[in-house]
Amino acid sequence: MSIKSRIKGAAFVAASAMTITMFAGCSAGGTGAGTAVATVDPAIQSKVEKCLTEVAQKVYNKGPQGETATPASQLTLTQEEIDKVRAMKKTVAIAWHVFGSDYSTAQVAALKDTFNKLGIEVLTTTDGQFQVNKQTNDIQTILARKPDFMVSLPVDAPSETGIYQQAAAAGVKLVFALNAPPEMKAGKDYLTVVGSDDYGTGVASACQLVKAVNGKGKVGIIYHAAHYYATQQRLDAVHAVLKEYPDIQVVEEKGSPGPDFTGQGAAATNSMLSQHPDLDGIWAVWDTHAEGVIAAARERGKNGSNFAITTIDLGKTVAVSTARDDMVKGVGGSQPYNQGVAEAMAVAYSLLGKDLNPYYAWNALPVDRSNVVEQWKQIYNAEAPKEITDAVNKK
Repeated sequence: MSIKSRIKGAAFVAASAMTITMFAGCSAGGTGAGTAVATVDPAIQSKVEKCLTEVAQKVYNKGPQGETATPASQLTLTQEEIDKVRAMKKTVAIAWHVFGSDYSTAQVAALKDTFNKLGIEVLTTTDGQFQVNKQTNDIQTILARKPDFMVSLPVDAPSETGIYQQAAAAGVKLVFALNAPPEMKAGKDYLTVVGSDDYGTGVASACQLVKAVNGKGKVGIIYHAAHYYATQQRLDAVHAVLKEYPDIQVVEEKGSPGPDFTGQGAAATNSMLSQHPDLDGIWAVWDTHAEGVIAAARERGKNGSNFAITTIDLGKTVAVSTARDDMVKGVGGSQPYNQGVAEAMAVAYSLLGKDLNPYYAWNALPVDRSNVVEQWKQIYNAEAPKEITDAVNKK
């Protein structure tokens, strides 16, 4: 699908029209002894299926200042408007929180693709390495180049208020991804925030864990230990969902501050399984944590028949595990490519004098083995890797 067609709005139709076909009977625990159950509870499975259908059809998330989300699909341009933006010859810098994940790669690629289509020059793209000081220094370097705009995903928005205020005072117009400093105001200090439905992805991944353990058993939680609005939304959603199932016991929660999320995910898993060898599953806040969970659980003899993992963001490793019906039983997918396109569109709106709402978001996409190939394409604007399609076809 071309960037041009996306900018015209055709590709901004989210997955609300998709039918979520859930596989039945794929339970990976629920006995409190780390073993697969032979039967499923129809009432629990029906409730979970309803949850996953609903989460694909609306945005639950609020913005970082409590704003109601505007569907990001509303950010569209005509060809005449695109031509006007191209004629302006503006510049932009991208100050990212961390590179390396499939999520970041897709979103930054979308930003570059769309800015190229809009004739807006990308002066630089920086990797904050998930460190406040590194990202702050990156932005100071960016300001010396005097871009017209900056798109940024903050490492820790409250801690970086000063540098973003400095950018705004220098006349750089800001678009934030996911988070914004609480002391800054949309429409005054920055243009808008474009996010994913982090609460919705939390709901989806929690419901998938409930399905996998058939509504009972012992589970662990690995969360992001930082002042990070998006990941807090994910954790809040998981807590809310699991409270609905009194037979599921959250035996331990461990925080991971980064930047070595995979290593910290593995360490947390080893600790949990040492204390609770009968653990039925783990929820991980995003896919790089889950990669560590997979590795550590496998070393301790866990597999897809006796252990369940659910997570958020469809990285390749967790997608392959899902496709193989291995330990990853479900993923709450966000839409990073569409999110990047929308962030670039917000810049174009500013140049055209079009009104922007304070917060835009894309709905969550529940992913399981039955739809992992199709959802990969929706999430990344690309065909699923052969390793994923082969795994689906082989099972």
